[in-house]
Amino acid sequence: MKFDQRPSVILSAVIDASPLFTCLVANFNLLSIGRGLPGRYVKALKHPFQPESAQRELLKAVGSIRRKLTTSHAIGELQGLRSSRLKLQGSQLSAFWTESLDLLRAWELDERLIRLLELGADSSFAPIVGRIGPADTGVVGLALENNGALITEDAKALYSEALRLGVDCRLLEHLIPV
Repeated sequence: MKFDQRPSVILSAVIDASPLFTCLVANFNLLSIGRGLPGRYVKALKHPFQPESAQRELLKAVGSIRRKLTTSHAIGELQGLRSSRLKLQGSQLSAFWTESLDLLRAWELDERLIRLLELGADSSFAPIVGRIGPADTGVVGLALENNGALITEDAKALYSEALRLGVDCRLLEHLIPV
């Protein structure tokens, strides 16, 4: 049985950049709809998260995780994801970041700096930096260090590497009911 198919409560989780971005966009979209504006940000979400009900379930599922962590590198990747998947400018861009910060504060997201040189010095992590990159290696390392699950949308490289190292890895789409 794969880790992400177990129906269990997640007490502690490290959230990778892409699922974090998906949550921020879902939050922004739902807040816009709540203000009577069209939910036009849904286009930046992958198929399973496009219905409003799925966005609500996603935010509820991630919000229920008691301890939410991420790395500074994952936070740094948010700008690139925003630029490529969510085309906002001016007041909309400002509103997106303001509402995103509000959500992250409410969730008490714990952002950690994972140093590449320390990962490279660890014999269990040094080889995977070249395979999945420093940002993904950092979230795997943080999950192992905190004995928590790792939530990702990367069903290939990151997921496989995390499972190989014994991390309880969950795909974001499996957190919501089908």
